[in-house]
Amino acid sequence: MGTIAMWVLPRCAVLLSQQCSSKLPLTHVESGCLRIPCGEGACPRLSAQRSPDSAAATQPNGGKPPRHGAHTPQISAAGTVAALLQRLPQNLAAKQLATIDQLTNGRVAVNIVSGWFKGEFQAIGEHWLEHDERYRRSEEFIRSLKGIWSQDNFNFRGDFYRFDNYSLKPKPLGQPEIFQGGSSRAARDMAARVSDWYFTNGNTPEGIKAQVDDIRSKATANNHSVKVGVNAFVIARDTEEEARAVLAQIIDQADPQAVNAFGDAAKQAGRASPEGEGNWAKSTFEDLVQYNDGFKTNLIGTPQQIAERIVALKAVGVDLVLAGFLHFQEEVEYFGKRVLPLVRELEAKALNQQTAAVA
Repeated sequence: MGTIAMWVLPRCAVLLSQQCSSKLPLTHVESGCLRIPCGEGACPRLSAQRSPDSAAATQPNGGKPPRHGAHTPQISAAGTVAALLQRLPQNLAAKQLATIDQLTNGRVAVNIVSGWFKGEFQAIGEHWLEHDERYRRSEEFIRSLKGIWSQDNFNFRGDFYRFDNYSLKPKPLGQPEIFQGGSSRAARDMAARVSDWYFTNGNTPEGIKAQVDDIRSKATANNHSVKVGVNAFVIARDTEEEARAVLAQIIDQADPQAVNAFGDAAKQAGRASPEGEGNWAKSTFEDLVQYNDGFKTNLIGTPQQIAERIVALKAVGVDLVLAGFLHFQEEVEYFGKRVLPLVRELEAKALNQQTAAVA
């Protein structure tokens, strides 16, 4: 029974209005959404490094992996390859990731995003594939990426990617782990066949358990193993009242136009799937303020409450929590000092109870 991993987002995604409190360190507007930055340099190494299974997940223009790698010997870096980038020569993507893996001493992972927003494709003249076809392309991308990294004279003949006796040198030091998200049947089936990690939006333990059980049963049938991560927005305070007040303030300061526009686009995309729903089908306005449903995971309250909820997530099969914070630098440090030790204590207690029961 291992410990649950905690990853932190260098850039916290919250849709806020421009009339926010001056205490909120807003930086710039991107696609109508105001972002809260983490700050630079010392952020990822503040307290995430207190745990050997921590990591910093990077986004485009957020963070500097080589510099972070130089200063954080225990932290991994995960980059994203979006569907729009999959049209580039795949050998170039494989080479870039292999180079970064070499520079960071084997600590790179990659998140494959199949794409859901049609406007992004139209903006650059990229062909818009139907929902399940986008996942079929991503699966070919993953299979060929793994092949390039692990084989010489690699051959692959798919509908989207083809290789004939292709060799990449130098290869990554290891086999970088592949992450993906998505809630549709096509997304879950892809995870059960080829991905190392499946990310899901925030949800209750019961909702997450249903996804975990479904994916792992199919993965077992495919002789494959997959780990599960869940998104969460953490608001840890000395009292629950303080934490709930911060949540209320975030929602109160949300930009209704930005939140509703995102919600409409996301739900329209979900209706394009064969199931007729997507990640955000049941998300309320309040949920969409943190646009990966991070509030739903309910890591909001005192350190003890949050630690207990993290362990409850682990009990239903979650291997990793991808955590976002409001004031990144201060709150990651608070989390590392006040919450993580309680998580480890609760994990140790549960392990001792299991050992005693077996004996």
